[in-house]
Amino acid sequence: MGIMNKSNLVIPVFAVALMATSALAVDAPSDAKIRHDLIGSWIVTADSNDRTPETDRMQEIFKADGTYTLLMFSDPECRVVAQRFEIGWKVQDHVLISRGPDGNSVADDVVSIGDGKMTLRSLDDGTTYTRVRKDSCAAGHH
Repeated sequence: MGIMNKSNLVIPVFAVALMATSALAVDAPSDAKIRHDLIGSWIVTADSNDRTPETDRMQEIFKADGTYTLLMFSDPECRVVAQRFEIGWKVQDHVLISRGPDGNSVADDVVSIGDGKMTLRSLDDGTTYTRVRKDSCAAGHH
């Protein structure tokens, strides 16, 4: 997803974006609104299609400067950082494009964003997944 999905758990491996379908683009929020609404901390939802024991201990913190920090924790309390990645991001034509430290990119169609929740669709493998705005991925914070 820009945000790491199930196929990119340890080192982000990214794919090239395709344009969103015109039907989705009509209902999608503007790029400026998406950029604004992305700022903050996000975690994997309990019902997300990409939820695994690893993604359950993951937090993504989007910053206004076009970067986000991906934190992978080794404990269910989300206190001990096992891995940390600094990733660049941008929004173009309703697509969140993230560039990992290895220079590769991944693209996700922003299906919806608002009210502390976002739904994305991977343009790599078609997986639809969700995130919620939370300051911690610790159990009980979902």
